[in-house]
Amino acid sequence: MCSAFFSASEIAFSSSSSVRLKNLAEDNVKGSRKALYISEHFDSALSTVLVGNNFVNILSTTLCAYLFLNIISNPVVYNIVNTVVMTIVILIFGEILPKSIAKNNPEKACLFIAPILFIVMKVLFIFCVPFNLLQKAFRKKQNDENKKPTITEDELETIVETMEEEGVIEEQDADIIYGALKFNDVSVKDVMTPRVDVVCINIKCNIEDIKKTFLRTQFSRIPVYEKSKDNIIGILNQKTFFSAIVGKNHINIHSMLTPALFVSQTTKINDVMKLMQKEQKHMAIVSDEYGGTSGIITMEDCFEEVFGEVYDEHDDIVTTISKIEDNKFRVNAELSVEELFDFLQIEKMPKEKYSNIASFLCHISDSVPQQGKVITYKTVDETIGEDSKFIKTELVLSFKLIKVEKRRIREVELTLTSQVIDE
Repeated sequence: MCSAFFSASEIAFSSSSSVRLKNLAEDNVKGSRKALYISEHFDSALSTVLVGNNFVNILSTTLCAYLFLNIISNPVVYNIVNTVVMTIVILIFGEILPKSIAKNNPEKACLFIAPILFIVMKVLFIFCVPFNLLQKAFRKKQNDENKKPTITEDELETIVETMEEEGVIEEQDADIIYGALKFNDVSVKDVMTPRVDVVCINIKCNIEDIKKTFLRTQFSRIPVYEKSKDNIIGILNQKTFFSAIVGKNHINIHSMLTPALFVSQTTKINDVMKLMQKEQKHMAIVSDEYGGTSGIITMEDCFEEVFGEVYDEHDDIVTTISKIEDNKFRVNAELSVEELFDFLQIEKMPKEKYSNIASFLCHISDSVPQQGKVITYKTVDETIGEDSKFIKTELVLSFKLIKVEKRRIREVELTLTSQVIDE
């Protein structure tokens, strides 16, 4: 029974989740505080468990040997019997069964074991001092840089994926968590509206042209430039503009402009959001390495990285991927490469990072895109089949450019073909 207790203690606390034990302690569940203390001082607890387990196993073997010595006169026979009997008893009842039970529900086992183990730790403390000192001396030799966090970002993504598969959280909630985890890694260049798509107003435009631009685009804010888009002089607010022109024959556009906020392409969107909040701005001008205008980024662009596409009553809902038939899809070229590969369930991503499918295709084709052209990309996917066999498959992604505007890829037709090359 003592051997079973120590064996169960070892596997229970080594398998338990410290996060769950903290939650139980916050809920004042009986035995949870002692369980959390033991989990946080696991090295000391492990020394106690190993000292106690070895002591009771050796003691039980010795007592069993004494018992068989009085029953069996032949020393060779009694040694064999003692070894066989004690091996079976300790292995089954002192190791396998208690560890299997504790492994199935480690947190519940911790709550049951903790009060007793806490007392045993105090009683056996003096015997465990040498082992604890040995552990501390060994840890001091380890470099602090080699210390790993309790849970890494990749592990957290795996946990969220498992929770989604088991139905603990919804797919939409999982997508929000994924977006939040990658938020710090996304730069302005990845989410900005490029210069060619930016609607701007020339400061020399007349009032009627500005009014038509606002009504046509339904934008709440539009950058204003002087001479060229590389010289943005401010942001014009739709509400301010229409409020000023009501009942007035002459207005000054310069007086309505608010100073523009400028950021670089490499700035992380997390930092941009903080800067926008601080400066009370909803839009920023993205500058390139030459000081010109590369594009714009809005607060909405940053939010969409976490919560997905946000549409208002004036936005056209764009379908990013639609299935035409088996292994044939119509894909919006603004879709990210990562989202496409996730949709197709292809593990091996391109080594280089691309902002979208259009950028990816321009890079691998190394030529000016033309409508009707087919661009092929090959990759190898590795999966495990139903019979647990490792399968290596060559995938061929054929992108047909079905919509190209001014040398810019807008929409493609993707055909996916596969061939097993190794099993």
